[in-house]
Amino acid sequence: MKNRTFGIFLIFQIVLVGVFFLYMNFVIENSSHRYQEQELAVMATLFDAVEDRFTREKMIQSLLTEEPGMKGYDILAEYGITSPKQLNNLDRFSNVETVTKKNFHYNFFIFTCLIIVSFIYYAYLRYRDTKKLSNSLDRVLSGDYNFEVKEYRAGDFDVLASDVYKITSLLKEKNSHANQEKKQLESVLSDISHQLKTPLTSMYVINDLLKDDKIDCKKKRELLVKNRNQLERIEWLVASLLKMSRLDSGVIKLNSERTSLKELFQKVVEPLQIPIELKGQELIVKEDDLYLDIDSHWTLEAFVNIVKNAHEHTNAGGIIKINWEENPLYYEITIQDNGNGIKKNELSHIFERFYKGSSNKESIGIGLNMSKTIIEKQNGIIQVVSEEGKGTTFFIRFYKGIV
Repeated sequence: MKNRTFGIFLIFQIVLVGVFFLYMNFVIENSSHRYQEQELAVMATLFDAVEDRFTREKMIQSLLTEEPGMKGYDILAEYGITSPKQLNNLDRFSNVETVTKKNFHYNFFIFTCLIIVSFIYYAYLRYRDTKKLSNSLDRVLSGDYNFEVKEYRAGDFDVLASDVYKITSLLKEKNSHANQEKKQLESVLSDISHQLKTPLTSMYVINDLLKDDKIDCKKKRELLVKNRNQLERIEWLVASLLKMSRLDSGVIKLNSERTSLKELFQKVVEPLQIPIELKGQELIVKEDDLYLDIDSHWTLEAFVNIVKNAHEHTNAGGIIKINWEENPLYYEITIQDNGNGIKKNELSHIFERFYKGSSNKESIGIGLNMSKTIIEKQNGIIQVVSEEGKGTTFFIRFYKGIV
């Protein structure tokens, strides 16, 4: 990229030299003109002294001749003038030479001073911008990211300032992101501690009860079953938190592969088939197949959480419908139930991590958040429509291109 400041300075110097050249031409031509006027005045005086008309005509013809006659030099020699240097004694020649040299020296001095002043001013501007940029970098290093690029004029410092501004903006964004991650980590650790506290407290109570020798074997077996349930809950919680942390940190890279939705939902409903049957619910899955490019493993995890949510919030004898369709823009999967629905004040929070709805106090609040993260990482979106007492519908769209 061209240095605009240096270019402007160079153009200024060229214009200055041009002006100086024209000015010197004017001075020299003016001096020459005055010299010619003096010569003409001398000749007029000389002709005025000659009274003979014939002699005047001969003298004029001799002056207008391209090559001076040799007799003229002989006549000058008779009066002792044999060299041009002897003419320096005449005032009219010495004045012209003196004035010309004086004007040239004066103007050359002014020109040189202008050049020196221009360079000094240019050096001052560069020093000022360098100092300003150095101070800005010191502020950035001290944590002040308010770098103002408008303070610099066009030129090499403008380009450098723009690059520094880009780096500063990147550092500011990374610092902000790091602070957000720190706060998020603190929040997650607090939530994990809270989530683990409940089952651990229950296990401590059960353990103390098991120490009592007066408890019969049947009661001990019940307590052991409850203890195992709490252990399974902790194991599931730890596994889910591990999956979430891997998704958030970007450790997991989702790999797209051609996937059959019919086969995928067969795997989704398989672990839920018995609980759905025990509750007397009806599960309706679309028969027609549809293929799309998704990560089958993680998308399976997302759909299991959504279908499980529908099962848990649908009463006995309820209906759960799974449907899908395609259009030129996206693939859409709908998971619909006629269960209890979601309250309006809770609808906007159901995808928040560790959020518990009022209708399910046993929920930890991880599943739907994880499902949303998995879907969005695959160029998809998830939306929910619900009416309390009538049911809930989840809309999952995977776009065919970047939106």
